Amino acid sequence: MCALCCSFFGLEVWRAWSERDTEIRRIEETTLTLARSLAQHADDTVGIAGLALGDLVERVEADGMGDRERLTRLMVSAVATMPRLGGLFLFDAEGRWMASSAPASPANANNGDRDYFRRHKADPSPAVAVGQPVRSRSRGHWIIPVSRRIDAPDGSFAGVALVTLAASYFSDTYAPFQIGAKGSITLLGEDATLLSRQPVDESRIGGDSGLGAILHRHLPEAPTGTYAFVSTLDGVERLGGYAGAAHAPLVVVVAAAREEALAPWRRDTLARLGAAGLGSLLVGGLGAWLVRLIRRQEAVEARLQAMATTDGLTGLANRRSLDAALEREWRRAARSGAPVSLLLVDIDHFKAFNDAYGHPEGDACLAAVAGALAGAVRRGGDLAARYGGEEFALLLPGATAEEARRVAEAAREAVARLDRPHAHGPASGRVSVSVGVAAALPGPASAPALLVAAADAALYRAKREGRDRVALAPSLAGFARRAG
Repeated sequence: MCALCCSFFGLEVWRAWSERDTEIRRIEETTLTLARSLAQHADDTVGIAGLALGDLVERVEADGMGDRERLTRLMVSAVATMPRLGGLFLFDAEGRWMASSAPASPANANNGDRDYFRRHKADPSPAVAVGQPVRSRSRGHWIIPVSRRIDAPDGSFAGVALVTLAASYFSDTYAPFQIGAKGSITLLGEDATLLSRQPVDESRIGGDSGLGAILHRHLPEAPTGTYAFVSTLDGVERLGGYAGAAHAPLVVVVAAAREEALAPWRRDTLARLGAAGLGSLLVGGLGAWLVRLIRRQEAVEARLQAMATTDGLTGLANRRSLDAALEREWRRAARSGAPVSLLLVDIDHFKAFNDAYGHPEGDACLAAVAGALAGAVRRGGDLAARYGGEEFALLLPGATAEEARRVAEAAREAVARLDRPHAHGPASGRVSVSVGVAAALPGPASAPALLVAAADAALYRAKREGRDRVALAPSLAGFARRAG
């Protein structure tokens, strides 16, 4: 019996040690999964900022910075419809504040000394850049600058468009995740600079995170992985996962404190050595907890995936999804010889609507119009998307210009049937939309961007001609000759 008991006890000790290794792998896998999800979230956030910058730069390069009031309204509207963005700012070639979404700008403010400004002034690339964190001159809190160069008509440097992302936005996003009292979630920038962290320690933002080995040794070998280290910030030994953002110079590190994470295993082991039966019950409980944790993480991943492809306010596809669908359908149409049509839809006098009825009612209006537009597209391959602000897009693969015009009229009438009051804009006194329609047969001399430009030009013609109407762009070839 003694030999049997010793053998059983030895088996329990061996099993406990094996489970320790399994527990470490589980912690690494869980933190790695969370790191991948949060890296995708960071990438999507920078992508949203890039879309806002693209719209602003396009307008400024086309119309200049003269109409500051209009630019301010556009920037305030963009920030209001994209809650992740902290602020939107515009600086001229000397670094002077020209317009912003902030209620007021500091007197004689000049950002010509900022690293991101000097970078764009020296580099002619139009790419979006993520800079080092800085203290906001307008509000005093830590921000992560996302910026893009503005060119003059002759190609010279004309200024910088800037989106600020509050460092606290990321730390607040990380706060609900349960990684232990001594666990940490860290967002890294270039050169392992600490951009944001949970638990929050503002004194460390902008400094060395102590995780340079991830960027310089591990990340070049694999974009995601697990990593064990002793933190230089608090001396705690941690293990966890890291993941780099796909399109931005950002890395998320999710780490659990080793001793804290292994504490449940130690308690379970002691219980099993005292009584094998009680130990078995503890193992079953741990298994159930693992299932709940995995399901919770899967739900988080599903929500993050939905955030990456869907506009949160309207439920339509977002701009990123629209761009991908347009590229895909363009290539497919080029192979098959079928046409592709695009409708750009703009709510008439929406700024006046927001000013008169307030942003909550404005959001309700956007959602209602989105529902009406979604109901106007009925074929399986058609896509309704939010293009940005109060603009929407309908992608109609295989539709001719005439078919697209009929869909545009149906969409305009569907919005009219909503019968939403708008006493401060349209002549009808009701919410209405203007629609620009463009159709093309993809070929070697055309590109999706030209189709978007043609639809945009048609939309602006519909506005000039009185709004609440549909305008059809000429043939894409003719449009390309005029644009050239």
